[in-house]
Amino acid sequence: MEKTDIDLEEKVTAKYKKWILNYISYVFFVDPTSKPGERVYSSAGVTFINTGERKFAVTNERVIEEYIRIFNTDERIKFHLGPFVIDIENRIIDANSNYDLATFEVKTYEVNRLNSQFCYIKHWDPKRIEKGEYIVFAGYAEILHKKIKSNSVYLDSTVFMEEVQSVDEMGFKFSLNDANYRNYLSYRKNSELTKREGFSGAGVFCINQNESILLLEPVGIIYKGMDDGQTQKARHIDFINKYGEIDYACN
Repeated sequence: MEKTDIDLEEKVTAKYKKWILNYISYVFFVDPTSKPGERVYSSAGVTFINTGERKFAVTNERVIEEYIRIFNTDERIKFHLGPFVIDIENRIIDANSNYDLATFEVKTYEVNRLNSQFCYIKHWDPKRIEKGEYIVFAGYAEILHKKIKSNSVYLDSTVFMEEVQSVDEMGFKFSLNDANYRNYLSYRKNSELTKREGFSGAGVFCINQNESILLLEPVGIIYKGMDDGQTQKARHIDFINKYGEIDYACN
């Protein structure tokens, strides 16, 4: 899909904002002994996928690895999917630190309670995005995180449409447009707008036109923001097979 002007971008993001947000939520863990206002240990976006063979969630491996490491020293620390505590160690389907991807079991009723839904792809054969194509992604900018109490957090979400700048065998890069970011978060202080963290784990989607219908198709998972504060790096989602396994034969 080509983007010709800012009006198109605004229409697309407005049209698909609610749709994309249906497919994502967030995971996090906190120190239950911490005082209100103290930091969350770690958080990331999570994307819900239904391949027709299996339903699962995708996030960054490093968040789960960090949780397990800390949990082994303090079992009071709980892992949250949205507001719900889950036993993540017994939910893991697959995880790989080289790809920074992890998949885990999630129940339909849990997704429903999050007011979310699975992104259903009847025939799981994700396309690989190409340079110059436009993607839509949603995430939880860190400056919108708000600690509610010692064991919970509120994460607000944002949706953007950007152009893919480069692609390789491992993934692709795109920039977070500064003007769009500042416009969307115009109510924040200028000093806060330099913070671009918090998009890791978020699903990245392309928009495909099937006859007269526009469809969202997952193409990647964000795993890293760059030092320039704008460039985001995403892993190709086709490293994950239809069973939720990180399948090296897929690449």
